[in-house]
Amino acid sequence: MSDPVASSLEALSNALRLAKDGDTSAAFDEVGTALRLQPDSTWLIIRASQLKLVLGDYVGAASLLDYPADRIGELEPQRERWRFRLLAKLWWLGEARSVCLRVLERPKNAAWHAELAEILTARRDYEGALEHVESLLQVADTAAVRLEAAMLAASVGRVEKGLEHVLLGLQREPSPSARLEAARRLVDLGDFEQARAQAEILVGLSEHEGEALALQGSLLLWSGESAAARRIALAGTERPADCAALHRLLAATALVEHDLDTAEKEASHAIELDADDAESHFVLGRTLLERGDARGALTHIDRGLMLEQGFSFGGRLLRLLASIQAGDQPVRLSGYVLGEVAHGLREIDPSAPAPGLGATAAETQTRLHDALSRLGGNLSSTPTFLESGSLRRLSTRTSPRHASRRALELIRVLPPDEVVARFDDVMAQFPESPLPICHRGELHLWLGDYSRAHADFDAALRIDDETRFAWIGLAAVALLEARPQEALEIAARGVRAMHDTEGPALFVYRGAAYRAVGDFDRAELDIERALELNPTRLAAHLERALLHAARNQNELLLDVFERIRVRAPAMVACAAAELGLDTSAGVTPEAARRVVDHCLVMLRGNRSSTCVTFFTAAGQLRAVAPYPSSASRLSEENPHILRDIERQLNDALARVGKSTTRPAD
Repeated sequence: MSDPVASSLEALSNALRLAKDGDTSAAFDEVGTALRLQPDSTWLIIRASQLKLVLGDYVGAASLLDYPADRIGELEPQRERWRFRLLAKLWWLGEARSVCLRVLERPKNAAWHAELAEILTARRDYEGALEHVESLLQVADTAAVRLEAAMLAASVGRVEKGLEHVLLGLQREPSPSARLEAARRLVDLGDFEQARAQAEILVGLSEHEGEALALQGSLLLWSGESAAARRIALAGTERPADCAALHRLLAATALVEHDLDTAEKEASHAIELDADDAESHFVLGRTLLERGDARGALTHIDRGLMLEQGFSFGGRLLRLLASIQAGDQPVRLSGYVLGEVAHGLREIDPSAPAPGLGATAAETQTRLHDALSRLGGNLSSTPTFLESGSLRRLSTRTSPRHASRRALELIRVLPPDEVVARFDDVMAQFPESPLPICHRGELHLWLGDYSRAHADFDAALRIDDETRFAWIGLAAVALLEARPQEALEIAARGVRAMHDTEGPALFVYRGAAYRAVGDFDRAELDIERALELNPTRLAAHLERALLHAARNQNELLLDVFERIRVRAPAMVACAAAELGLDTSAGVTPEAARRVVDHCLVMLRGNRSSTCVTFFTAAGQLRAVAPYPSSASRLSEENPHILRDIERQLNDALARVGKSTTRPAD
């Protein structure tokens, strides 16, 4: 065929057919043929990128879309839209943000403020997100945008502005969905009477009745009326639609009434219905803690803290209680540990002395239990307490660890220099806490700047020599600078400084040091312990794979490699591409070892269980999606993408007079 357009379309059609048949290698060949025939076709580049994503070539799918600005044509908006979607799917959020910022530099693109605000909100940069939502209001003053602005205003403590946005949002659209969202925002802003009024309007409307009843019942429970709250929850759960919030309310009510069997059953069911509901995890965690299962409680409390979008003071009370009961804290607690809850404790009961520096764990437990009782079962991210018989919103919206972790995790979306600058604000807010500077040291670890990391960890220890991660961080610096024996010695000093207690972050670094000095048995114990405590700690899976490789346990190596690929498919693809390896048709043990080893290099000092970042050889900072099975998440839309390619291809083939493709399955 002499017509390059028709020939390229035929090659793309062949690639689509082969992709459906599972012949990945041949499909890649046909995509390459199509691109050689029409290298300058934006339409073809978009379709080829989509097909590469479906075939699992994440690096190729993204790199196809990188070309100079002088290539911009009439299909440029489509390319930008797909590029943004692709980068967001891969969790390469910094690059997705850059796409948005470039588009916003040009006129008539104000709607892209919504895309950028969504990314920033999800990563808890509420100040940045609010700026873009307020810009969006200039072109789209809708109820949805107003209520989003209200949520963000509440998150940064701008209560009056948040209430104004709620009022204006309801004026724009008093629909049931808008009223439900308004009621939630009003709770967060502390206007409980208006929240009840909005929820009352929704009772009887089947689509939102469950959530409205749960909100009404929660306000009753927090006000000390557990029996009334239970009646509402029971009435709601008798309806056909199964609502996670109502089962969570039943669990919270049962917990307050010391019915642990019902609390565990209902909280577990709520999590089955909505696994990403932070409050349900807190309720189940507290139930397990009441049963004496501190380790099981920590699993759910930590999950809740990772999922929360706001600040759950109750969750932090539970975290400290559970860590004490699990034996993770010394007999006398460090000042920075108590600092996590000190502001909230003083606000709840100014007359009661909060535990001071050196307070015993037993003394602190009593104070924490009292505070939990004052919360009235409220473990949400809108903490409340009763004051003179009236429900009051806790004004404390952050803590040293919460604020510094928020700053640290912005590295997934903001440039490193901007994230470092955010820490200046946090350190100014909490000058007496070692945690902000310690977390900045962890950021430097992730960035591979080990001298700055060392300096920050030293500074944290000068503030409080019982700052656990500062000791771990110093050991990590020694390990990453190829001094594993010294790393082990520093780790041992840190454990002694912490009164012979070990934190969960220690094991992956210490296990790696043991592996580096050839002590495989101790390495195995630490790596397995790291995974037992945090199965999401990707670096521990990488260490386990390399330990199997060192022991020539090839079957076990390949098994762990496949788990790593399911957990972090895009990172594995980047590593394989940089090594020049094709892993699409399987890997040999040696290839798996090389990819895993390169993944560790790409991580630099990041050994996090919740916020995994890596660097490409070109210095591009990227993030790993925080899902147990990122591979399945990436493939969820594949049938839809294939149908879209097929539709577009059939239209193009019809225009050149060719037959259409086989329908997608």
